[in-house]
Amino acid sequence: MVNSVLLTVSLVLVTAGAVGSVVAGAFSREVQEAADRRLADGARFFEASLENSKEDLLTTADWLRMNPDFLQAARDAAQSPTSAAGDSPAARLAGRLAIAVRLSAVDEALLARPDGTVAATVRVDGKPPAEASLAPSAGFQRALAGRVAAGIAPGQSGRLRQTVYAPLPASPDAPSAGVLRLAYFVDESDLARFRARIGLDASLFFGRQRVATTLGERDGADLRDVESLPGTFDAVVENGQRIFVSRRLPVGQIRSYHVPITGTDGTRIGMVSVSIPVRTINQELRESLVSVLPAVGGIIAAGAGLAYFLTRRVRAPILALSQAAVRLRQGDLLTPIPLVREPELAQLAEQLERARLAFSRRHHEAALEDTRQRVLLESLNDVIISTNAEGRVTAFNPAATELFGSVAQFYGQSIGALLPFMPGPAAVDAPGAPDVVPGQRAPMGPLTWDGQATNRERKTLDVEVRRARLIEGQLPATDMYVVRDVSRYKEIARLREQLLYDVAHELRTPLAVLT
Repeated sequence: MVNSVLLTVSLVLVTAGAVGSVVAGAFSREVQEAADRRLADGARFFEASLENSKEDLLTTADWLRMNPDFLQAARDAAQSPTSAAGDSPAARLAGRLAIAVRLSAVDEALLARPDGTVAATVRVDGKPPAEASLAPSAGFQRALAGRVAAGIAPGQSGRLRQTVYAPLPASPDAPSAGVLRLAYFVDESDLARFRARIGLDASLFFGRQRVATTLGERDGADLRDVESLPGTFDAVVENGQRIFVSRRLPVGQIRSYHVPITGTDGTRIGMVSVSIPVRTINQELRESLVSVLPAVGGIIAAGAGLAYFLTRRVRAPILALSQAAVRLRQGDLLTPIPLVREPELAQLAEQLERARLAFSRRHHEAALEDTRQRVLLESLNDVIISTNAEGRVTAFNPAATELFGSVAQFYGQSIGALLPFMPGPAAVDAPGAPDVVPGQRAPMGPLTWDGQATNRERKTLDVEVRRARLIEGQLPATDMYVVRDVSRYKEIARLREQLLYDVAHELRTPLAVLT
C-alpha cells in the first residue's frame, strides 16, 4: 500500500508539472506574441504620425507656393539684402511665413535663396536658424533641382525634425526665388503624447545616439546618453530591417521594436524604438495564469484520482509479473507465467509466457545439440580445437588432451600457444591471403598449415593443421582447427628419399664402368 501511495503522489506531481509546463509555455508564448504585436502596432502608429506630419507640411508648402502674394514677397526678398525694417521685403516675407507657422503642423518656415543663404525665417520658438546656409543640405540641392524633398533631418539641441524642401516656381520674367523649407519638430513632447495615447515608451535615434526618449531613470533622469547596440544599429539602419530586441537598461529589462527612419535624400539616418518593460509582460502573464488556476487545479485533481485508481487496480498483477520476470532472469523456465485478467496487462503476460516457452524450447534444443556435438567430438580420434574470431581457445576434445596433455591451461589463450607456427587471425583473414574472397572476411574453404608442435612428453612432432570457420546466423564466428600428427608419415617419406638416394648412389659406379 505504501508503494501505491508513493506511486500516486509521484503521478500527481508529474501530472501537475506537465500540465503547468504546458499551460505556462502556451500562455508565455501568447503573451510574448501579444506584446510583440502591440509593439509592432505602436511602431506603425508612430510611423503614421510622422507620415501625417509630412503630409501636412507638403500641403502647407503647396498652399504657399500657389499664393501669388507669397511668391511675389519671396522674389522680392530673394533679390534684396536682409533687413530688419518692418517694410523690407524680408519682413513682408516673414509675415507671410508667420501665417504658416501659426498652423499647428508647422514649427519652422524658412526661405533660402538659390545660393543657400537664408532670406527670411520664422520659428515657433523664436530662435534663429542654426544653419547660415542651406547649400550643403541634400534636401536643398534636390529642391533646387526642381524636386520636392521630404524626410527626417537633425535639428537644434539634438532634436529631429520632419522637413520638407519645396522649390518655388519661376516666372517667365523672373528667376526662381529659391527653396521653401517647412519643418515640424519631433521631440519629447511628441513622444510623451504617443506614450499617453498608446501606453508604450518610444525613443528616437539619430545614428547611434538616442536624441529623445520617454524612458527615464527612477530618479527622473533620461537615458539619452545610452546608445543603441551595434548589432541593432547595423540591422536597422545599415540593412533596413525591422527587429525585436530585448535589452537591459538602468530602468530594467525592456522589449523593443526598432524601425528605420529616412532623411530628405531617401537614405536611412536613424530609427524609432517602441518599448515595453519586461515586468509589464510578466505581470500580464501572471494575470493570465491566475485566471486558469482553477481549471489547472481541477485537471490535477482528476489526474490524481485516476492515478490512484489505476495504481490500486494494477498493483497486484504488476507484482506477479515482476516476480515471474525475476524467475525468468534466474533461469527458471519451468514455472508458467501467471494469468492476469486486467486487459492492460493480459497481453504482457501472454507475451511473457510465449517468451518462456520459446526460451525453454531453444534451451532444450541447445542442450541436445551441445550433447550431440560433445559426443561427436569425443568420439573423433583427430585433435579438435575451437577458437573464437580472435583466435583464442574456447574448446577441445579428449584427443587434444591425449596429444598435448592438459590443454585446459591454454583455455582463453591464443592458438599460437599450442601451435607456434600458426599465424594470427588478422594475418589469415587479411585481404590478399590465400583462398580469401575479396570483400569477404571469411575464406572460401579450409586452410592448411604444416609445422611442428610439442606433445605432452615434450617431444617435437610434425603436425598438419586444417581450419574451417563456422558462422551461424547472428552468433559470433567460431574457428575449428583439426590437428593431425604426421610425424610417422614424415619419417616414412624421409626414409623413402634416403633409400632412393642410396640406390642411386650404388648404381652410379657400375653404370660409369659400362659407359
